[in-house]
Amino acid sequence: MTLIQDQAGVCDGIAYLIEADIVESTFEHLDYREKNGYERYQETLKLRDGRAVPGLVYLAPVDNFAFLGEASLADIASQIIE
Repeated sequence: MTLIQDQAGVCDGIAYLIEADIVESTFEHLDYREKNGYERYQETLKLRDGRAVPGLVYLAPVDNFAFLGEASLADIASQIIE
């Protein structure tokens, strides 16, 4: 699944609080893992308890070379294998 910006979109997931002493190494790892066209963005996260908190998300621009758009499961699997 590729997350792209969509002002009307909603993405449910899990938000993790990263302890201050491991922030640098955590983002070093995440930036490497998400290197295939994802960019880090600061967004407001809306938690289930109603709070809105600052957070970071990785999103892919739609002009990303690895973005398939609407694709079949077979095409997605092929992209992942490459």
